[in-house]
Amino acid sequence: MVEKYGEDVSKHPKVDSEVWMKMGGENKKGRIHGIGRSLELAIINVNGSSSSVVGPSTNPNHASPTEEITAIATQMSQMQQQMQTQLDLQTESQKQLQIELQAQIEAHAQQVQAQLKAQADMHAQFQAQFQAQIQAQMQAQVEMQKLLQQQMHTQMQTQMEFFKTQIFPTLKISSPPSVKKHGENKI
Repeated sequence: MVEKYGEDVSKHPKVDSEVWMKMGGENKKGRIHGIGRSLELAIINVNGSSSSVVGPSTNPNHASPTEEITAIATQMSQMQQQMQTQLDLQTESQKQLQIELQAQIEAHAQQVQAQLKAQADMHAQFQAQFQAQIQAQMQAQVEMQKLLQQQMHTQMQTQMEFFKTQIFPTLKISSPPSVKKHGENKI
């Protein structure tokens, strides 16, 4: 543009189709892209050596801005509906996952609670058995001590009888006073 129109950009036109063709190269479909819609140029036809600019009003395939806006609004509405549908599906899926997760948590909590109760019951049963064993052992020890005391008493009496009948008469001594039976007068 500077080569053709000079350094002063205020004197440059908004669009020069020749410069666009030269810079962009020739397009096989006969169009130059990159000019934009705001410049009101839609298509540049290239026919052999000559080219011409065709405005939007002469092109039968070109839609009016209102039609384009309506088409874009329709596309946006359809996209919004699709996104809302996807969001609804994701929300429903998340709700279902939350319900399943809550059910799993509750089932696990019930399992843990049942295990804790079973352990508590087993501990109580073990403790009761342990206490019963200790009491049985203590009772057995008491019985054993009584039996031992009786055996010792019987053995002592047997020995005393033996001494009284066999040993003391041979030695010609009377029974010692501490050996007398309980209840006899000491002489």
